[in-house]
Amino acid sequence: MRSAGRGLGFLTLFLDGFKAGLAVAIATVLWPVIVAWAGAPLSVAVVQGLCGAAAIAGHNRPLLAGFQGGRGVSSFFGTMCVVHLPAALLGIEMLALVALLSRFMSLGSILGGLTTVALMLVLFLTGWVPLAHLVYSGVAVSILIFEHRDNIARLRAGTERKLY
Repeated sequence: MRSAGRGLGFLTLFLDGFKAGLAVAIATVLWPVIVAWAGAPLSVAVVQGLCGAAAIAGHNRPLLAGFQGGRGVSSFFGTMCVVHLPAALLGIEMLALVALLSRFMSLGSILGGLTTVALMLVLFLTGWVPLAHLVYSGVAVSILIFEHRDNIARLRAGTERKLY
């Protein structure tokens, strides 16, 4: 958004999330074939989590870009739209609210991810989501936070760049 403008920035965010979500959706549809090929009884939730993690890893460390990619925020929320849409939407809303109010996209991304995991924990404890989905969201947000370690340092130092 800073370099290409809001329009192309939002398009990039959408397409990054869409490609990751599409990967998880395809894995969900192909789940019976994946189980037969793997030779092990993997649940659809485990397959979704593995595919989501692979999508984030591919986004963050793309081979053709010299292993220099993004931070996985769009990819995480794109995969979560397939895994559990209400949790994804709540996290996206938190991201947008915090980013707009604080003007720090990094802070919004981290708090949006943590909000998603918190809701997934509540949903797991009440029996609404499987353990594999909770584990996936926790691992993915841990990666997201790790990727933002330089932003966290700048936030603490008061030198983080603002959105506008």
